[in-house]
Amino acid sequence: MNQSSEAVTFLYIVQAQPGKEDELAELLRSLVTKSRYEPGNIVYETYEVTNRSGFYVVYSVWVSQEALDAHHATAPVRDAIAQFTNLAQGEFGSGAHLLRKLRPAI
Repeated sequence: MNQSSEAVTFLYIVQAQPGKEDELAELLRSLVTKSRYEPGNIVYETYEVTNRSGFYVVYSVWVSQEALDAHHATAPVRDAIAQFTNLAQGEFGSGAHLLRKLRPAI
């Protein structure tokens, strides 16, 4: 399978500002169902790291970069990103990561 036809995996790692853990968790939780029903979504899961208070991970897989870009352009996601300034440590981009599979040499 060539690179352009592979699904895109996106990982978002975020730490809540002190005292904002519950608000950030609720904001992240509010995106789950909406995101799962968007065109091009394969997987969308949000996790709380059990041994780090206020530390969250969003793991999602999309059929293409275009589908991921469309997700980031939706009103709920744009609104959430705007709220991260008050709820999360660091900028949205600092926690956003595209993942690339490592495969053994053939």
